[in-house]
Amino acid sequence: MTRVLPRRPRARRSLLATLTLLVASALAVTCAVTAPSSSAAGAASLSISARNYYGGQGLVFSGSIGKAEATRIWLEFHMGLPGDSWTPVEDSERRTAADGSFRFRFPARSMNGIRLRVAADGSVTPPVTLHARDQAAHVTVRTVGEQLDTDGYVEHAGYPVLAGRPMQVTVDTSPDGEPVLDGRGVDLQVRGRSTRWTTRWRTVASARVGSGGVARFRLDAPRRDKTYRARLADWSEGGSEIGWFPSFPVAVDALPAAARRSVRADAPTVDAPAPAGATSRLRRTDPWYSSAGTTAAAKHGWSPALWDFAWEYGESLSDRPFRGADRRGRWLEYSDGSGIAAKQNGGLQLESSFSDYPRPGNAGPGDHGTTAVQLTGNARSHGRWEVRIRPWTAVAPRAEPGGDYRIRAELVPARARLRACGARSIVIADLTPNTPRVRFGASTPEGRRAWRGSRGGIVVSRMPRAYSVEVAPDHISWFIDGTVVGTVNSRAAVPGVPLTLRISMVGRGQREMDHTYAIMDWMRGFDLERGEQVRSGAALKRRRSAAGC
Repeated sequence: MTRVLPRRPRARRSLLATLTLLVASALAVTCAVTAPSSSAAGAASLSISARNYYGGQGLVFSGSIGKAEATRIWLEFHMGLPGDSWTPVEDSERRTAADGSFRFRFPARSMNGIRLRVAADGSVTPPVTLHARDQAAHVTVRTVGEQLDTDGYVEHAGYPVLAGRPMQVTVDTSPDGEPVLDGRGVDLQVRGRSTRWTTRWRTVASARVGSGGVARFRLDAPRRDKTYRARLADWSEGGSEIGWFPSFPVAVDALPAAARRSVRADAPTVDAPAPAGATSRLRRTDPWYSSAGTTAAAKHGWSPALWDFAWEYGESLSDRPFRGADRRGRWLEYSDGSGIAAKQNGGLQLESSFSDYPRPGNAGPGDHGTTAVQLTGNARSHGRWEVRIRPWTAVAPRAEPGGDYRIRAELVPARARLRACGARSIVIADLTPNTPRVRFGASTPEGRRAWRGSRGGIVVSRMPRAYSVEVAPDHISWFIDGTVVGTVNSRAAVPGVPLTLRISMVGRGQREMDHTYAIMDWMRGFDLERGEQVRSGAALKRRRSAAGC
């Protein structure tokens, strides 16, 4: 009897995330689109042009500053967290008309729950609350005019097609009602070789988003198993600054001709991964969200930053730092399994696969492999690096060994070959989401020496903590939320070569792992010229290390 592969369930939101989204949507309708003045006509007012938009999408801000004169105005933002204040938005300065009215276009901020207002000397408008949507790319693969006999092919790592026969790939950019950018370019790419610390994706077909936000491709199925993804192109229409965005990898199994059963027009469809953004996401309104702690840069006077990747608008991995004195660099992406590295909300996120529903018996594509990003184009031999990371798992820890990903932020030689960690490296933070401990250290191949340290009792799951390192010619010091936790006062520990930042979600080969997220709110680099250098951390023990990891 022929068995047909079941349709994979779409990613489901948690009840809490669903309630949060409903509340956010209500707020967006009642107070985010228009902020009416409670006073008489002619008072300050502000409205925005859309209620459903992406971070970086061009929005029209219109209203009145409340006084009949041409004057200088600017946008201000407030995150609503303890200690926050109204802060001017960079490059937002405009002028009103003679009657005090204004109308201008500006890219939307990407954070949820952020408040914006227009300010002038002596006057402000009522605020509006913004809730940007995350981008999405839902890929579906099906055979064309063929029904597959799946007897003997039930245990698939990917999505079955008949080798060399036509297949259809559908990319839905609005599976949950996301804004449709009609005409946006979409590339269908196949995964190729990985060299150094980057995965090469080769474009095999291109299309554009059409009706309902869907792009379609028809091509011959591969002769052997391959992994595909969709890449949404940059979008600059209407004053937008939205960078490219990838889907999750989609594994396609090329079945032999013997799997063909009969020709039929209504061939079964197999759903591929749900989009990034469709699964439950960490939101500032969730009860377990914690306000971020102090940074080492603030505590020890490192600022201003040489470079700062803030992820506040519609950036992609290819965009240079948002601010800084040395705004060079971009991020290389790496994935040898099911994971993705992409912009989400107000940060850069690594996610291990498309869905967080349990997979008993390792059924389906699952969570496997290593996913990472590495900065290129702005390496330094000495300096300070700082990153805020929030890791967490979507399901309870399992008893099976090897189920936990490790989240690692480290400095590696800029020309290091492809490895999860190198023999000459500095580990800024090594985390396991469900373990309250932070590991850090340095290693060198000279004499196979390594310096290891850790700090226990620190809850890392779902906590936005700042992890930092100071690398001077004669010492290395590590920090967690601004507090120094370790120091090596030895020139031997300092690599002495140009270093760059790498952040990785490290699996154990292609073994099944727990569904895991790691979001980086920002990444920053500083020189050693400002502030006092710190050498007072607990001394790290020197050990012998063969692998440097």
